[in-house]
Amino acid sequence: MQVIAMLTLVIALAAFGWRIYNLVTWHNVEAEIISAELVHRQDDDGQTLCTAAYKVRFLADGAPHVLATEFSTATSDCANWERRVAQMPGTKETILYNPTNPDSAYVNGGKSARFFIVAIVCGGLGLGFGIGGTALKAIGRKMQKRGLAMP
Repeated sequence: MQVIAMLTLVIALAAFGWRIYNLVTWHNVEAEIISAELVHRQDDDGQTLCTAAYKVRFLADGAPHVLATEFSTATSDCANWERRVAQMPGTKETILYNPTNPDSAYVNGGKSARFFIVAIVCGGLGLGFGIGGTALKAIGRKMQKRGLAMP
């Protein structure tokens, strides 16, 4: 288990390092939401869920670019999403984009857990495996001292 823990922690550190590199080398610019629409989905139980899909326009080295994106959360409160969607056009967002490929961009990059999701998940798994492996090892030692065998 501890080998798995180390591997997942190495992946987490690499992913975190990559995101920090993005934050340092990519450019932040202000963008304007140019359109937004309500998106309806059905969950596994047949309940209607809503979220918003929207487009933002930003300038990368003087050239205009449009990024289409969507909120990662969906809820059954479609009336609330409908109000939010109506208010979105014309509002400002921050875009983090790759200067060598402006189509590679994130809305509010670095300011949300979604930006760091791989590092967070792998880090959590690594910690879980590390703690679990250490606990099992300690239990095994105690059982061995008492002349008992691990199942």
